[in-house]
Amino acid sequence: MFAVAIKLSLRNGFGGHIHFDAKNLKLVKHYQEAIFATHIGGFHEYRMDVDEIAAAKVIAKYTLEGAFAI
Repeated sequence: MFAVAIKLSLRNGFGGHIHFDAKNLKLVKHYQEAIFATHIGGFHEYRMDVDEIAAAKVIAKYTLEGAFAI
């Protein structure tokens, strides 16, 4: 699901950058390990960010197309 969101971000000119809200601290830790997300907090206690570098890693790890192939 995150790889799809990242691909949509790429197609729309946002470089793969996405934000989302985790449900709890356990998921924050999971997303940090699984998709290289950063816990940024702010408006939502468990707000997460996937920057362009992490996005490339997610695409390479979870698709067969390689980094930033769209």
